[in-house]
Amino acid sequence: MDNKELLLKAIDSYALLTPAYQEVLKTLIKLAIDDIVITNIKDLSKLSKVSRPAVYAALKVLEKEKLITRNNNPGSRLSSFVLKPQKFEDIVKYHSVRENILHN
Repeated sequence: MDNKELLLKAIDSYALLTPAYQEVLKTLIKLAIDDIVITNIKDLSKLSKVSRPAVYAALKVLEKEKLITRNNNPGSRLSSFVLKPQKFEDIVKYHSVRENILHN
């Protein structure tokens, strides 16, 4: 995604995610290097300011919505996530359409 600021703003208006889930997704985007995030749940919770149970729930929903895929690392406390930028483009399009409707 070229315009990270626009994407982060668009996520705030994405009605399919609760505010807590939006924060987890935005944190993953901020942490990503080449659309890959390697972190643990404790840090993700701390950085997103969302409880650990809510982080787990958010990750489950983000996977279901195909916004991320999770690579399990058995025996490791670290998890890796692959972001799906093509799905983020849909969120930005939705945001643009919504903004046009609200301002016309």
